[in-house]
Amino acid sequence: MILPNHRAKSSAPAITNLKKQHSRLIALCVFLAALTSTTLASPTITKDVSYLAPGRKEKLDIYHPSQPAPGTLAPAIVIIHGGGWVGGDKAAKREIITGNALAAAGYLCVSIEYWKGSKDRWPTNLQDCKNAVRWLRMNAEKLKIDPTKIGVIGGSAGGHL
Repeated sequence: MILPNHRAKSSAPAITNLKKQHSRLIALCVFLAALTSTTLASPTITKDVSYLAPGRKEKLDIYHPSQPAPGTLAPAIVIIHGGGWVGGDKAAKREIITGNALAAAGYLCVSIEYWKGSKDRWPTNLQDCKNAVRWLRMNAEKLKIDPTKIGVIGGSAGGHL
């Protein structure tokens, strides 16, 4: 029972704290990108690579490590963009900054598109994300990555997926 003078506690402080943490993460990525762009060669980017079944228009971009250590396998990261499950883009500014910063630090990153159509959005969008990990494992030797060291990062809807 809610009393007439009772006010529900606001979740505004928690949301504000999350926004600050998100802003700090983006600032760190921007800092790392700026730092590494002056000290290391820029990562190579391979755009619009198919990773889903033939006929699917969703692709991924690969951010190759700029200076991989000879004879070692790089860890890999799947970058999943936000956009409320209906928008967003694998090549948005946040994804480019993140991909470049992590590639400059020695990670191979793939920034993916996923199904955003109205029909069967769920669980197709999640299955697309899982298929990106499977694709990395299947191509681990060619990409020179360690298939046991694959992580995922995403913002907003991408973090949910």
